[in-house]
Amino acid sequence: IQIAADVGIKKYGNDAVFLFFRAYGILMEDRIQEAIRELEVVREKQDVSLCTTMALIYAHKKCSAPGKHIFQPMQPKVAQLAEHRSSTGTALWPTMFLPNMMPS
Repeated sequence: IQIAADVGIKKYGNDAVFLFFRAYGILMEDRIQEAIRELEVVREKQDVSLCTTMALIYAHKKCSAPGKHIFQPMQPKVAQLAEHRSSTGTALWPTMFLPNMMPS
């Protein structure tokens, strides 16, 4: 994922979708803190705000000692973003998170 995202970033500049995918790839490699830093960069971008917020929640839950103070402000944000989501964000989040949330 990261290689494809890096190719997209080189070709199209710092596009939020490619930045999200690069951060998501880092997250899937369990490089949690690095992924959180990368996700924070694109958190407010409209096209990826929903999937980025969900990825941040997922990342914080994967941390060894997540604090509830981190989740509480994010979860209402997910509902708000879902109401005002863009078509790009709507398409991205289920394809990325549903396979990883299924029991093995």
